[in-house]
Amino acid sequence: MGKPLLTASAGVLAVLGLTCLFAPGEVLKQLGELSPAPGGLLVQLLGAALLGLALLDWASRHSPLGGIYARPLAAGNLVHFGIGCLVLARDLVGHPQNSGVVWAWLSLYAVLGSAFAVALFRRRVAAA
Repeated sequence: MGKPLLTASAGVLAVLGLTCLFAPGEVLKQLGELSPAPGGLLVQLLGAALLGLALLDWASRHSPLGGIYARPLAAGNLVHFGIGCLVLARDLVGHPQNSGVVWAWLSLYAVLGSAFAVALFRRRVAAA
C-alpha cells in the first residue's frame, strides 16, 4: 500500500506545488482575488512547501508506510490532507460558485487523507 499511495501523493502535491510556484496570479484569480500583489508571495511559499512534501513522499515511496520509521511521514500527510479536506469543505459552504473545482480537489484530498489514516492507524498482525 505504501508505494502506490506515496507515489500518488507525490504526484498530486508536485502538480499543486508547481502550479502555486509558477502561476501564483492564476491561482489567486481562481480563488477570487483580483490582485496577486500581496498574496502572490504567500502562494509561492505554499508551492515551495508542497514541493517539499512531494519530494519527501517521492523519496520515501519504497519504505514500508506502516512501519515505525515511516509513521511520521504518514502522520504529516494525514495532517495535510485531513486539514485540507476541512478547509475545502468550508469553502464549499461559503462559496458555492466554486463548487466544481473545489469538489474535485475535496474528493482527491478525501481519498488521500483516508488512505493515509488507514496506513497510520491500522494494526499490524505479527507473524507467528
